[in-house]
Amino acid sequence: FAERKDAAALEAFFARHADFMYRVALRTVRNPADAEDIVQMAFVRILRHAGERLRSESVTPWLARVVVNVAKDHIRSEVARRGRESRFGAEQEEPESRAGSQDDAEHLSERVRFALDNLPERYRMPVWLHHGEGMAFKDIAAILAVPSGTARSLASRGIEMVRAKMAKSGMTVSAAALATGWNGMRADMAPETLLARVGTIARSGGTKGLSPVAARYSSRLSRAVPVWLKPTLSASVVAAIAVTAGIMVWRERDDPLGTSIAPHVPDEPAHGILYEWDFNESPSPGLFRPILGNWHFEPTGGPDGSGCMRIEPENGSFAMIVHVPIPDSPVAISWQQGQLAPAPAQGHMSRFYWADYEYMAAFMGLVDTPEKNIAPARRQPGELMYWDDLQAYATEKFFLETTDGYLVNFTYMPRRNNAHLMFVARGPMRIDNLTIRSVPMESVPDVSAYLQALHAIPAELRDGQRVPVPTLKPGRHASQVDIVFEAGRNWDSAP
Repeated sequence: FAERKDAAALEAFFARHADFMYRVALRTVRNPADAEDIVQMAFVRILRHAGERLRSESVTPWLARVVVNVAKDHIRSEVARRGRESRFGAEQEEPESRAGSQDDAEHLSERVRFALDNLPERYRMPVWLHHGEGMAFKDIAAILAVPSGTARSLASRGIEMVRAKMAKSGMTVSAAALATGWNGMRADMAPETLLARVGTIARSGGTKGLSPVAARYSSRLSRAVPVWLKPTLSASVVAAIAVTAGIMVWRERDDPLGTSIAPHVPDEPAHGILYEWDFNESPSPGLFRPILGNWHFEPTGGPDGSGCMRIEPENGSFAMIVHVPIPDSPVAISWQQGQLAPAPAQGHMSRFYWADYEYMAAFMGLVDTPEKNIAPARRQPGELMYWDDLQAYATEKFFLETTDGYLVNFTYMPRRNNAHLMFVARGPMRIDNLTIRSVPMESVPDVSAYLQALHAIPAELRDGQRVPVPTLKPGRHASQVDIVFEAGRNWDSAP
């Protein structure tokens, strides 16, 4: 289809994979109507960008990634998500226990389905993709944009939670019982209403045969605004872009912030970048260049004892240039961090930034991570406290960071030239399983509220002072959100 616009081939492709895509969507949103909309929207996304699949990527992980991303960006907005989850919680009832039904395959499937559907979202998809669809952890990691080790640990923790939920209801949770449950859930098939639309969607180029929700999505993709621009962004934050010889060139408006986040859409298939370090051996010293503090290899460190890197700060701080090219963005950066005692007075912290930037606008008071009950109570200096899974998204204009799925940081800092990434940290810690990979703009969380708040601050207040932003909701550890402006700097040239 990508080469010859063969609609019949696309229709056959959709029909072949509709059941799989529907199951992934259903596990994501847990609502059949929403799942059907998501699959149609994924069909449109594939139809419009049929040449984008990486040649090294298998078909089913690619399809799962498209479905998951579409679900995040076009169905599961924060307000809609809360409404659906509350509706789901009100409508779903735990299956009644049936005497003598331990060998009842249908009942087992109901129990497993209920336990899985009631897992937190970050565990639900790794469990289903591995146990339900039989996917390898490396494929799950690519779908969810996390390290392979994180995908494995999320699936392991998730299956323990499934077992606990079933055991609480008096079910014997053997491997055979779970296998029966997964088999029953794999029987979920795309509804006839969805299959009936497939041919019309393929033949019409995604303009006919769609549900109202999917039709609105298709209409958005048909507009002149770049297709990866989030629909929640207002027109006031869209700046023009020009593409020359396949390189993205930003053309700023009079707006000094330059708040466009629309990426270049390539004409040819984009292979992107992928850097992975499991730190099972010492990395090349030229790739990681500390400019403050020390960075050294620990052969028995890491969550699994196979090796990691250790940070020794200087006067409490650490900074390092990651000397790999980042020719284009956005990229997703994920890593595991083991915080060490003694903790600094202001707490541990780690961030990725651009090493050469025009200026910085740092948002303070967004941290939303819950307090952790960390054991043991007594710790010796240098003792490992706990491991976190961190992820950051980097675009030409900003960085967004989460820890274990909770918002930690948003920093606006327009990149200058072809700046490398810079990693900064506070306090002693261990680092493992670092991955930097290209992602489509649609997978980056929506930041339009932050950009609009930033744009509203007058120029005379952007002089280094702390500016309160009452329009933004603070995290659980702060009473308000502030923005602090700092001048730009070039750390790439630092000795």
